[in-house]
Amino acid sequence: MKRIIGIFISLSILAIIFLKIDINQFVHNFRNINLVYFAISLLFFLPQTYVSARRWQLILNTQCAISLWKSASLVLASSTLNVILPSKVGDFAKALFLKRSDGLELSKGFSLTFIEKILDVAGLCVVLLVGALFIPNSNSIVRLSIAFSFFVIGVAIFMFSYDMRNLKLNWLASKVGVEKRLTAFLDEWQESVSTQKRDKQRFIIILSLTIFLWFLHIGQIYLFFLSLNSSVSPIVVFAYAPLSIFVGLIPISFGGIGTRDAALIYLFSPYESSSVMAGIGILCSFRYFVPALFGLPFIDRLGFKPQEIKREG
Repeated sequence: MKRIIGIFISLSILAIIFLKIDINQFVHNFRNINLVYFAISLLFFLPQTYVSARRWQLILNTQCAISLWKSASLVLASSTLNVILPSKVGDFAKALFLKRSDGLELSKGFSLTFIEKILDVAGLCVVLLVGALFIPNSNSIVRLSIAFSFFVIGVAIFMFSYDMRNLKLNWLASKVGVEKRLTAFLDEWQESVSTQKRDKQRFIIILSLTIFLWFLHIGQIYLFFLSLNSSVSPIVVFAYAPLSIFVGLIPISFGGIGTRDAALIYLFSPYESSSVMAGIGILCSFRYFVPALFGLPFIDRLGFKPQEIKREG
């Protein structure tokens, strides 16, 4: 039911957008797309997949050593499942598969996946800061972005440097009946974090790959601007595109479609027309469906069953 509501919200927002923009200009932009820049943007999927797979392989290294090919298979398959399952449940599938194939405890796999997601959010904020701190014309949105980024990065640093068990959250968890689950999760989280930080060189490489991965993602979005013959500067793209990604993560639409598009049109309104930004929104959604398409062959091969993943989750 939630999925149907999400699809309805996405279609409703898209309908409003396309009623407001100049459709003829929108079509003209795609007819005159720069195929060279678009081809280069498509090539970015290769290093993105490699860096994601290599990072996941390194995160797993202390608990469950797997090959780079297997890691890439898991990353692509989870991308597919993220499209058809709600709230990024597909990422959890990596932990479920490793439990079945390599005997990795599900709780450990989940905590490692959670580490990956925390690093992703913090890494995106680092890239956001690069754009927000260097954009020529600051405004309230840019200042809010800077404050938000520092806050998120600070929370991530806190989670990786402080023993979360000392927060004494059991009294709060007991009120909602999840005390045992929270205690078990915090124990597993602390063990996983300590293990990750034990090899400082490897952990620095993981952090570097995370930031580099987001530079690849935002760089690909900038190539979408060039593909549609836009003159928006890369600094502006780095300042505002991450915000649209965060908006797309709000779990009210289908895969962020609609909400992300509306955010792009609003944020870039001083720099580019709505018809161009609507096209950028389409291409940004394209970023999520291409890896999902390439992940389809790995669903059956790795034994993923969506209903089982939802149940385990």
